[in-house]
Amino acid sequence: MEACPLAQDTARTQRADTAAVLLGEPDALPEGSNSGEVVPADVQLHQLWSDLSVKRISNALSPSDWPGARQVYRHLIGEDADYHELLTTRVDSRAEAEPAKVLCAVGAVALAEIVWKAGVTRGWTGLFSGESSGLGVLRLSTAARPPFGPGGGAPSFLSLAAGSLRDAVLFPCVALKIPRTGAPSGNLLFLGRKTGQPSPNFFASCVATCATEKCSAVVKPVLNSFRRFSKYPCHLGLSDFAKASVDERSATEGSARFPWALVLRPNEEAQNLASSAGEVQGDAPAHFLAQLDVIPAGTTLYDVFAVTSPEGALPANVKRAKRINEEVHGLLHVGTLVTRTQFIRSLGESSLRFWHQCKEEDYELRPEWAAAHGDHHTHMCGAEYFSKVIETGHYR
Repeated sequence: MEACPLAQDTARTQRADTAAVLLGEPDALPEGSNSGEVVPADVQLHQLWSDLSVKRISNALSPSDWPGARQVYRHLIGEDADYHELLTTRVDSRAEAEPAKVLCAVGAVALAEIVWKAGVTRGWTGLFSGESSGLGVLRLSTAARPPFGPGGGAPSFLSLAAGSLRDAVLFPCVALKIPRTGAPSGNLLFLGRKTGQPSPNFFASCVATCATEKCSAVVKPVLNSFRRFSKYPCHLGLSDFAKASVDERSATEGSARFPWALVLRPNEEAQNLASSAGEVQGDAPAHFLAQLDVIPAGTTLYDVFAVTSPEGALPANVKRAKRINEEVHGLLHVGTLVTRTQFIRSLGESSLRFWHQCKEEDYELRPEWAAAHGDHHTHMCGAEYFSKVIETGHYR
């Protein structure tokens, strides 16, 4: 049975009001938030947002804001390439003394939520259930420093590359963190093409929770570095997002239900707002932040699509969602990602940690998915592939 539209509107208004409360004075933290007791999700979110707000800074960038080419190289494939912490540590914020981000070093944050379409989440659990994912912290960033425009010439690891990687202007990345009561936060991470996009509009291309392993010789060592930690280096897990809701309701052991992958398609509203920021003036990254600067609260940034299963990603199924053994396999339009505040840039962003879930954890719960994961999923399934399917209207 579909939820009453009036009830849905009321719930969305309440969540927007919650976001407004979080914009209050950052020193007005609820009592007991530092005690050893279970901290409610809204208190956790208040603490995160307060820290980000009190450390708010200008959007103006300087070359020193970007890690150097040598530092990026070491982080990706050199002596600093250790992703163990990203895959194991569940805290939401890093200690002040820890090093700043190397990848996705520059970005902006806002409060946001995924609003699920009524009746299409197919019995999924946890944060995939209900009317909304719950309110959380959204961070938009570009993975690395793109080359300067004409007259620039700042050094970049891109100077080592050829082909479409050399033409990249942005490497859009999206991260969403939803605090939960009595459980670690739920984290979703999305990326576009590994070679980036030539458009300066941040919302020009789809992003997804998976990417292809097809790559140039320049990128291959990066994948090999990731492969030390996962058999599926370009696929992120989603099962943890399904294990518990915001308010401490947990799926029973082994009963978490979730899609195989998620895809975000930029909404026309976001694209138009980004375009309204005007032509690129100088450095593209500064322009990317200027685009986020003009996005108001209540903006639909992305339409959310779900690939229901590995079988649903196969060409015959993804182009016409079909029912197999009582399950729908294919591509479903399941919701929208909506901002609840404006974006800000903050020194506190450097302390945010978004946990990366290995795909193996999904496959432990759905071993038939591991058996179905083949060459098509490894070499074809990424944001660009699903974008083409969405463009043709082949989804439910």
